Amino acid sequence: MRVEPKGAIALKSTVSVRTAVVLLLAVLASVVAGLLTYWSGTNLPVAFLAGGSAFAVVFPLADSVVGDA
Repeated sequence: MRVEPKGAIALKSTVSVRTAVVLLLAVLASVVAGLLTYWSGTNLPVAFLAGGSAFAVVFPLADSVVGDA
């Protein structure tokens, strides 16, 4: 049985570690894809579309790859 010290506040996580990792991977991939697209000489709206497409592809992939703890 775990006993917490007097006056300690128990913090409950609202997002699981697995969800945070999956979102982090998808966001990083979308930022990289968007930046590389923008740096290649295309305009900003196309870079945003490339980043969004990368997020849409990487999120389900990372969701299936990252296992439950």
